[in-house]
Amino acid sequence: MLGWVKITIETKQKDSVCPCCGQLTRKIHDSRYQTIKDFPFMHKKNLLILKKRRYVCACGEKYQCILVDLKSNPIFDILADRKQSHLIDYIKSYSRHERQKVQFFICDMWKQYAELARLFFPNATIIVDKYHFIRQVTWAIENIRKRVQKNMPADLRQTYRLKETFYQICQNRKYSEQRKDFYEWISYAKSQNIEEFKAFITAFRKGAGIIKSPPQLLT
Repeated sequence: MLGWVKITIETKQKDSVCPCCGQLTRKIHDSRYQTIKDFPFMHKKNLLILKKRRYVCACGEKYQCILVDLKSNPIFDILADRKQSHLIDYIKSYSRHERQKVQFFICDMWKQYAELARLFFPNATIIVDKYHFIRQVTWAIENIRKRVQKNMPADLRQTYRLKETFYQICQNRKYSEQRKDFYEWISYAKSQNIEEFKAFITAFRKGAGIIKSPPQLLT
């Protein structure tokens, strides 16, 4: 098997229960993507890109604050929200001496985290987790893909599908299947009435009587 097929999938939007107040909400805060390896598809390795939504409740509780030990990686505490007043109260539960021993403070790009780090962990180096940069870039690329795909001319979109199908046929090592698929591909390409394919299809049909197999497809 050669190459990869990536398929983006998402579930239908539905009501979600807020863990803080128990109310139902459909308001989306953002989305995250999970990559899942699936069974091969058309002789290619298959990846499913699952789009997972994160909801926002009317009560305003959008986030939890999850605290992780940098060295051993276990979660040692989860705060119900990240309101600044609640965070300050929690941080102050640790002595000044303990806070001064903290060497690294890793967080997302929410500026209040950095402000709290400078105030309460004066000896720590503040680091923004690279995941949050990657996520922003991924969102930008995904939005570009959607915009371009939405405005893509129909013949260009269909040409791309024909190209991908043709390459999949080329990768099939079973001659009988390859020959059958190739002739079906020729018929389908003709039915699309794409100008640039006409000369090739005509040349192929003229030489079909002397061609024993699709030329060079098995190499």
